[in-house]
Amino acid sequence: MPHSTGQDISDLLASVIRIDVDRTEGTNNYAVPKDNPFLTTPRARPEVWAFGFRNPFRMSFARVTGDLWVGDVGFEQWEMIYRVVRGGNYGWAITEGPNTRVR
Repeated sequence: MPHSTGQDISDLLASVIRIDVDRTEGTNNYAVPKDNPFLTTPRARPEVWAFGFRNPFRMSFARVTGDLWVGDVGFEQWEMIYRVVRGGNYGWAITEGPNTRVR
């Protein structure tokens, strides 16, 4: 299924990743922060912070709270804006906004 990547944390597509560009690790030009949510999950990419996005197109941190907000492209009916949390699953390709019958 072409949209299954949204629920696959072994794939960086459809994810918000979190890396440390001030350090290197192994052959990477970056390091993975030790508190990333999938760091020790088997077959997961440790860079993944949150997943289940269709195509996030805009991100911003709230100045007062530091919360990360992401605008994500919808499928047919809905555009989404999410407050992204550590390890969050934002549903693509299973749901679109309140529509749970996307597939």
